[in-house]
Amino acid sequence: MHAKGKESYIIAIDAGGTMTDAVVIDSKGNFEVGKYRTFRHDESESYMGSVKAVAEKLSLNSKEIHENCEVSVYAGTAMTNTLITHDGNKVGLIITRGQKHMPFIENGLTYIGYTQAQILHQQLRRHTTPLVMDDCVYEVAERVTGGSYFGDVHLPEGTILIPLNENEVKMSAEKLIDKGVDVIGIMFLNSHVFPDHEKRAKKIVESVIEKRRVNTKVVMSHEIAPVGKDLFRLKSLLVQCFAAEKTRIQLEYVEKAAKKDGYKNELLTLLSFGGAVNIRYPRLYETIISGPIGGLTTAKEIAKIIDEDKMVVGDVGGTSYDVGLVIDKRIELRPDSDFAKHRLALPMVELDSAPLGMGTEVKIDNYGNLVIGPESAGYLIGVCADYSNLTITDLQVVLGYIAPDSFLGGKIILDREKAFKEVENAGKKMGIEDPYIAAEGFLDVFFTHLREFTRTAIESKGYSLGSCTLLLGGGGGLTNMHGIAIGNRFKEIITTPFGCALSAYGVGCADLVHRYNKGIVVMIPSNVNSSGKIEVLQSLATSWQELVNKAYEEFKLEGIDKKDIKILKGIFMRYAGQLESFETKLYFDVDTNEETTMDKIIKAFEDDYERKFPSAAKFSEAGYAVTQVFIEAIAPKVMPAIRKQSLSNEKPDNDAEVGHRKVFHRGQWENFTLYELNKLKAGNIINGPAIIFDDISTIPVGKGDVITFDEFRFLHYKSAVK
Repeated sequence: MHAKGKESYIIAIDAGGTMTDAVVIDSKGNFEVGKYRTFRHDESESYMGSVKAVAEKLSLNSKEIHENCEVSVYAGTAMTNTLITHDGNKVGLIITRGQKHMPFIENGLTYIGYTQAQILHQQLRRHTTPLVMDDCVYEVAERVTGGSYFGDVHLPEGTILIPLNENEVKMSAEKLIDKGVDVIGIMFLNSHVFPDHEKRAKKIVESVIEKRRVNTKVVMSHEIAPVGKDLFRLKSLLVQCFAAEKTRIQLEYVEKAAKKDGYKNELLTLLSFGGAVNIRYPRLYETIISGPIGGLTTAKEIAKIIDEDKMVVGDVGGTSYDVGLVIDKRIELRPDSDFAKHRLALPMVELDSAPLGMGTEVKIDNYGNLVIGPESAGYLIGVCADYSNLTITDLQVVLGYIAPDSFLGGKIILDREKAFKEVENAGKKMGIEDPYIAAEGFLDVFFTHLREFTRTAIESKGYSLGSCTLLLGGGGGLTNMHGIAIGNRFKEIITTPFGCALSAYGVGCADLVHRYNKGIVVMIPSNVNSSGKIEVLQSLATSWQELVNKAYEEFKLEGIDKKDIKILKGIFMRYAGQLESFETKLYFDVDTNEETTMDKIIKAFEDDYERKFPSAAKFSEAGYAVTQVFIEAIAPKVMPAIRKQSLSNEKPDNDAEVGHRKVFHRGQWENFTLYELNKLKAGNIINGPAIIFDDISTIPVGKGDVITFDEFRFLHYKSAVK
């Protein structure tokens, strides 16, 4: 990418646990990639460092990029860190009388976040550390009905059984302010269908706050997660109060640094189900896992380019390995998601994660057994840099896959001798005298973990490896591709020239999206007649329009006109009597005056259902229940472009080969040919042993292995090891 005159840019950032990746995109869709170490104590430093790394490649400074930047999207780790370290806001909660136990009992979900072995031993389970303390929860009298999915056997939803006790709300607010809470959450049963009590309670609490002259924020559950499952709605509210509002401050620091450097607009961040929103978005908890979403977004775009219906993305970062699926060029979502031992009312991508990253610890336990993870060095990298214990990166450095003087383009010099001594000590504990044999053995176990975790993540969802293309990304994905490819069990294994920043590229691909959900109670009998279908459609239309109006209002605050906004409608639906609802996006115009539209909706649901379960499990005779409606409001923005190139010769140009390096590989020292990634062209074929590299990527190619560059310069890996 070359800057010319007053070029305009988009900045896309993925701040991982080890590295912060930046992709800068110009107005024509051309892009460049850069990396910088992640500093968790001040992510604005990592943000600026990664942007400057790209600016250097463009012969610009970061100020020139920021002054001409239309959009900067930042996917970070601040909320994740807040939940893991439990260093969030002090939260107060006002809840319906009789429900004070809800934040602590959690419906018995003590198994969330544990391994299968731990789940089988109940004595090992512990309740999740609460996000609100017991003495900061106050009950008030109020009660409304929530309706029934079993027909007209109960009172209609929203019927007031017990009026709101306003005096109790006022006294609760006074006591919480006395306790010095930072945020007050309001959570009433069935507020998703009748929010009036929460709205009235908020006005009372705000009047107390104004009178007491304190800076306390008030958040209502129906605005955060308007869905029927009360526990998940409560958890979403508490995460918003405890972590999201504090994370917003960290994001504002990043925005402040960008604006100080010339950026004129609001900073955006990425939602956990895809799509970018500004950092003042009211439901910020929806960005709880913004980083890994980028890899899936990239996979979706690449699946479109190469016309692949079953794409698996494997992203090996510094601390974890994330595996996700893109089926029929769509990212699968779960309606309720588990994160950091909390279950939330939040649509989240289906993503499996394991503590298998480049910074993962390698250690020998007291019994002489090799243990890999789960601890990680994160941005400290390993013994070869600033960490005290041996890591996967240390093994790669000792064996010669990673050059000590070229890490991040030589900005960080790694200590190979220090790593070698640590490997030597670990090997002796296992009775292995040759440190190189030990290092390769440890690395082979790591490769096995990566392969088996990938296999389990895919086959558990009903897909075979041979029917899927695996897209590898992250710095570790490229470096470990030769180990993951062993056996050639996938249809294909590919990566891209920017694969080390796969998630950051996906952040740049993300649309400007706001998503809005609303819990409803709608039954559709199996024998519903024409007038019944129209009645159901009109009920859905009323709820959809409410969400559409909200989308227009929020986008207007961001300076986007409603004529430029695309609306995609959807529902969560299930067969009557089932416990779980499934998301169905409606990729057609919803005509609420046409009874055949209801038939289309039912068919779309049943088609989605059949993708997840055998067709024999369908139960149309039971009728249907619609539990939520949702919309996705999408605004336009510039996307990065991957362009087709003319195929060159199979043999690379002479200037692409830049030397050789000794690497200990498959039990012996091999002379690996070195190639510069930027000088390799579409059509080139690289035969191992070789190493392909640039200032942020290292791609070893094993002896006998082959990498082929296709017309998009995607790299296709074929292993010689069966």
